[in-house]
Amino acid sequence: MKLKNSKVIIEKPPCVNYDDFNHLLEKYDTSKIFIGYNRRHIPWVLKVKKLLKEYDSPCVMSIEIKEVQITKYHWYNAPNQGSRIAGNLCHWIDLTIFLLEGKKPVSISISKNKILGIDNSTFIILFDDGSIVTLIPSDYGDGTYGVQEFIKIRNEKLDIRIDDFMHMRLWINGKVRNYYKLRRDKGHDIMYKKFCNSILSNKKSEYTKNDLIYSTSIYLNFIKLYYSDESNMELHFS
Repeated sequence: MKLKNSKVIIEKPPCVNYDDFNHLLEKYDTSKIFIGYNRRHIPWVLKVKKLLKEYDSPCVMSIEIKEVQITKYHWYNAPNQGSRIAGNLCHWIDLTIFLLEGKKPVSISISKNKILGIDNSTFIILFDDGSIVTLIPSDYGDGTYGVQEFIKIRNEKLDIRIDDFMHMRLWINGKVRNYYKLRRDKGHDIMYKKFCNSILSNKKSEYTKNDLIYSTSIYLNFIKLYYSDESNMELHFS
């Protein structure tokens, strides 16, 4: 990879194997490389992140993902593409890293579904402050609305529920606020506008090297863990 004066946008996933990951880490430069995880740019996500920082305490987060149904010949299922964990679940793995900024992931575990496969297993991330995230993907159910996501986050002061970015309910220390949208905003337009503005004005990407390391390590290690004889793995970042 020779960037010289070029600037590139890398859509998710930034890589699908450890060799590519190590190569990208060597070359990663926030003034030249922009990683495209659109959910980081959703206004409701930014609001939730601000609340989690303001009311900082260990949280319990669950994300249920209704994925689109795909054929067995889809590129997600190609042997060299890292399954849907790399192809799609990486979105929500990265979202948790973004929301829990400043918290370090310390271990991962999988409840393996050996009948329905890797795409219908349950994935758990534990952070150093005790926060825990459970990711539940499946393509079963009504596929009318495409990919859907249902997010719940709770700590001592907060109870947050996001229903597919159409409705968000915030319980903040006893007070309730509701937000509604007429259509889902997944952050794509905002992300690309921000990338273009940053490139044209020579600003650096906000996606840090730690973001890249944490997010990518987790989804690559989830893939490795699923095909191993173990269900738990400690994470070590050098």
